[in-house]
Amino acid sequence: MGPILRIALVSLSFVALGCSGRADAPITAPSRPNAVAVNDVAGIPVDARLTEKEVGLVDLSPGRVTRLEGEWRMRELPDGGPPGAWETHPNGFVRTVQPGEETPVPGGPAYRVEHEVPLDDPANVIVDLWRQDRSGLFLYQEDVDAPRTLHVSGVRSSAAQRALTIIEQKRAAARGALFADMPTRRAAAAPGGPGPHEITLLRYPLHPNASWDGRPGFNVWTVEAKEWLDTDAGRFQAARLHIVVPDAFGPDDYAITWWAEPGEVKRHYHFLVPMTDMNGVPIGMFEFEETLEVTQYSRAS
Repeated sequence: MGPILRIALVSLSFVALGCSGRADAPITAPSRPNAVAVNDVAGIPVDARLTEKEVGLVDLSPGRVTRLEGEWRMRELPDGGPPGAWETHPNGFVRTVQPGEETPVPGGPAYRVEHEVPLDDPANVIVDLWRQDRSGLFLYQEDVDAPRTLHVSGVRSSAAQRALTIIEQKRAAARGALFADMPTRRAAAAPGGPGPHEITLLRYPLHPNASWDGRPGFNVWTVEAKEWLDTDAGRFQAARLHIVVPDAFGPDDYAITWWAEPGEVKRHYHFLVPMTDMNGVPIGMFEFEETLEVTQYSRAS
């Protein structure tokens, strides 16, 4: 493909296979859903600065800025051969809540507007629309997601290009995006639940083992634990969530994300996708990992 290959980044937004000792060992993955949290803390306080409309975990005040930084990496796992070297790329973005609101559906609810700007592509502004109340945090979402992009420099093999296309879909699926060629068990939203164009990112209260559909019948979010995170942006009491997409994830795929007052404060994604030759014959796997953590959180003045 060309010198720059973009692959979509989900918000929403994927981790590593645990192993030890080797210099190229992936980061150890968090526990699977339903893990007992020994450091669980009771409740996540509501910020008194938020308006009644915004009562909940996430600060959606106009002017709020969060910055997340990390990396993604990929390597070949050929059949009958040793793993290849990791190819690592920096990754990150800045999210800023804008003044004003938008009402994309006439007569529907109003949403706070957030801009997400990749650190390596500041001209690529991605717009998200958020609504929050006491029941949860909801994202306005059409059926095809706006891409979250990562940049790959240099010419890659056709096998890698095919693998990156699959990774693109899996990362977007964790967020709740649908693609024309992706299988789905999508069902209608329950009465009184999120609207037909809304994805439920968080469902309050966030108790360990609580679970809900992000997009009904498509992806499932589960609270693993509440825990304290020490980051460059400060110390946050975060909910650790595990996302599963039954019709898109394989047994070795997982997406872990941590949410606190700034929104998403940490991410750990992992995927294995087929590596094939020019005739489509499987010759191994590609392993993909992504990690991010908040490095800046500026509250609205």
